[in-house]
Amino acid sequence: MTEQITTKISNIQESEFIGKNRIESETRTNPAEPILETVDDDARVAQIHFVDGRKYKLQHPGNRKALRWRQESISLTEGLNQDKLLDKFFKFCVSSVGHSFEPTLDTIEPNHVEVWLRLANRFLKWELE
Repeated sequence: MTEQITTKISNIQESEFIGKNRIESETRTNPAEPILETVDDDARVAQIHFVDGRKYKLQHPGNRKALRWRQESISLTEGLNQDKLLDKFFKFCVSSVGHSFEPTLDTIEPNHVEVWLRLANRFLKWELE
């Protein structure tokens, strides 16, 4: 009986150790801020490593569309409609690299909304560094 208890305790400790190591390794691979990995010569296409640990390719829609999207997201009666901007940004500018997750405003984690919003605004204004 003592041997069985010792075995169970040993198994629990082992699984806790494995779980802790898995969490630590996931934390190390997920950056605190999006990391700009590559940018093409004219800055229209960029690849980022996002805070969710996934990589994405960003394709700039062009100045005219970017300006229109930003103008449409501001309304004198309704205020800021950043959801429209993010919807268009996800649909037309963001594509997955090496995974099948397609981000949308409804599928991303709530704490990533502000990060995506800052990234979208900076990218559409050609301000990625």
